[in-house]
Amino acid sequence: MINVDADFCVNENAYEDLGQLVRSNKQVKDRLENQTMLVLPAFESSSHLENEDVSVVPENKAELIRRVEQRTVEAFHLTKYYAGHGPTDYEQWYSNTTGVLYDVEYSRGFEPYVLAKADGLPKFWTRFRGFGYYKRVWVEEAYRMGYRFGVLRDYFVFHIGQSSTQGSLQDWANHEYENMFLHYLDKHYAK
Repeated sequence: MINVDADFCVNENAYEDLGQLVRSNKQVKDRLENQTMLVLPAFESSSHLENEDVSVVPENKAELIRRVEQRTVEAFHLTKYYAGHGPTDYEQWYSNTTGVLYDVEYSRGFEPYVLAKADGLPKFWTRFRGFGYYKRVWVEEAYRMGYRFGVLRDYFVFHIGQSSTQGSLQDWANHEYENMFLHYLDKHYAK
């Protein structure tokens, strides 16, 4: 399964290519079978470009990198909320010197878009609604369950439309359900 928001899409041919990758690459198949979420780095049209057509998705990684270098595309929310996508390590992804994937460390607030084996994943908590909450807590719970993270070298997701933050992000610590959720995690997934 791939978790994406309604205003995101994967790069062209990704569904077919990812299916083939999972079927044919032993490393990818083994990682998915052993609680690894495979991160699809997220991008969006640069927020400072008012006349940019924000619906044009780069066809492939080479085109995406060219647009990053031209500053018409940027890593999703990296400057607005680094914790959300910073652990992806975009510089390593751009360099393309890794194998089919590279490992990254989880840190609190990480909310990547991922390819994962659906069987065994935690369910989304329906009490967490609004920008950022549901995916962050889902990833946090998966991490506490033992999931690890690897970034796929040649795939990405792309945000369609205007930036969804509409200004500064809310502070997760102020969310009314955070303490309840963290108590649940501590009780069920002691480290």
